[in-house]
Amino acid sequence: MHSKIIFRQALKKDLSSINKLLASWIAEEPQTQRFLDDFAHDPQQDTIRCRVIENGKAILGVVLWSERTQEEARILALKLHPKATQKAIDLRFLQEIVLEFSELKYTRATIHVPEPAAAELLPALKSVGFVFEGISQCCGMKSQPQVHLCKHFVHKVIDHSQVVEFLKDFFQSLRYEIRPETDGFGYRLPTDYRLPFLFSGWHRITRSGSDIIMHPPARILESHELETLFFPLRVRMKGERPLLLPMARKHAERLIETPESVLIDDAVCDFDSSLRRSCYLHNLAFGAPGSHVMRRGLPVLFYVNKMGAVGSGRVEDWRLDEPDRALTAFGRMKPAEQLEIRNGMPGPHAKSGKVLCVRYEWYKPFKKIIPFDEIRRMDENFNPQRTRTLSAGAYQSILEAGA
Repeated sequence: MHSKIIFRQALKKDLSSINKLLASWIAEEPQTQRFLDDFAHDPQQDTIRCRVIENGKAILGVVLWSERTQEEARILALKLHPKATQKAIDLRFLQEIVLEFSELKYTRATIHVPEPAAAELLPALKSVGFVFEGISQCCGMKSQPQVHLCKHFVHKVIDHSQVVEFLKDFFQSLRYEIRPETDGFGYRLPTDYRLPFLFSGWHRITRSGSDIIMHPPARILESHELETLFFPLRVRMKGERPLLLPMARKHAERLIETPESVLIDDAVCDFDSSLRRSCYLHNLAFGAPGSHVMRRGLPVLFYVNKMGAVGSGRVEDWRLDEPDRALTAFGRMKPAEQLEIRNGMPGPHAKSGKVLCVRYEWYKPFKKIIPFDEIRRMDENFNPQRTRTLSAGAYQSILEAGA
């Protein structure tokens, strides 16, 4: 049995481990100790907040943050234990932080990373949508620089046809210079905002048929890239329908946290369970093949048989193939899942000899289970007997009901 991975609010009992983990950060940024002391004085207060991720009772990651405004969070310290990277816990930890910030309806989060920690943290931060903003030094040439990063949160759904205008408005909000071009626009950083000895040419974003092209270099801008940069933004592709992933209860218990499991944990934990989530790194589900239009970033609704809709996520990758070839492609399935896939899918879809494997990310359990009868009132055609698609309207209604 693998020990459980928990993302949760930090407690006083964690302070010794947190201080050890943050020691190198505090050495570079001494004021961090004051923030940590403020939190230690009263862990339940809202001025300084602290979250940790633990595995087998060992703290493998910590984030300390404050609310600059009702719409902006400032990350004061962030540190990952080397084991977090080895076990792929680091990315899940950062995703959980972003999910919490999005639940709090922030539109922006910032972090100033001490340069010695930058090489360790920047790849992981960029993978969840943080972007580089600049470098600064506080006390002269001999001081260590800080690397500034920012994450923008956009809480809406836009059609793919609106992406170019959305990006134009975004760059204008950052005071970029904008010039209109055929089927798009050009943009560059104003002279006053550039670092010394750096020059900025024009970049362009244009349409080419159904694709959006960034220049230079000329490449297609994928919708899932935008959805990560601006999470929880959703880009709705023409004719796209969210994916329904039904699963047996026994299978779900190995794969995801449900509202029911949160209630069970709440009975034994000593703080608000909304600040505690179980994390499952084995983020791979499977179902019967169908006529689904798949893409990275496609919304996913998780439905547990005899329970109801329990959470949402987004497609990270997928494979429609023969069971053995799918196993080879993903290679991270437990023996139980391998056996289920090799035995084939039940019903008429078993004849195809193929299985749909979906690796997902950004999983978020609902606050309450949405039972079958309630979903049927939203969508009279809802049928959770196999992997299928949902109408965009039904999916949104279910999300709102589970929020």
